[in-house]
Amino acid sequence: MVPLGERFPTERELAEQLEVSRVTVREALRALEQAGFVEIRRGRHGGAYVLRSELKQSKTRARKVFREMGDELDDAIDFRRAIEPTIAELAAERHTEEQLAHAVELLEDSRHVPPTGFRGADSRFHLALAPMAQAPSLAAAAGDVQLRLSELLAAMPILEESIRHSHAQHRKILGAIEKRDPERARAAMLEHIEATAVLLHGIG
Repeated sequence: MVPLGERFPTERELAEQLEVSRVTVREALRALEQAGFVEIRRGRHGGAYVLRSELKQSKTRARKVFREMGDELDDAIDFRRAIEPTIAELAAERHTEEQLAHAVELLEDSRHVPPTGFRGADSRFHLALAPMAQAPSLAAAAGDVQLRLSELLAAMPILEESIRHSHAQHRKILGAIEKRDPERARAAMLEHIEATAVLLHGIG
């Protein structure tokens, strides 16, 4: 965790530490800046700094939930890394046209919900992918993943930039599934999970 007022590691260092792309790190830092968690400074001593300013109620709640979860957060994220990319991979191989149409409909609906309804729409989209894998145990595990992260995600401020980025990643995942490209579906889902992980750790 980065102390208040201190600077985050560079984008390159964060990308190497978290094993994600620099684009993913950059998007997460922008979202954290929009939420007021960090300040992006330019120049010789530039970088992303954790703000010392008074936190709003939603940010305070998110940090409280983060602290309460402790090591459980990393465990839940690891569990998600193990489950959801496999679901996406199998969904690309096994989905029915009816299941695909339902997921497309949910994705479209999520673009029109108000920001306060985004978390629910996001969860419904992910849960709709699970049956497409035709693996009941994985579907049950996907529900468990959503449940374990639901409180922290619900406490997070609703950021328009994060919503736009999430929509783009959802389209990428579903596009790979539609084209029956399991390798690309797995990679797209993992990229999406890592972006969320960076954002969640950024509030701690």
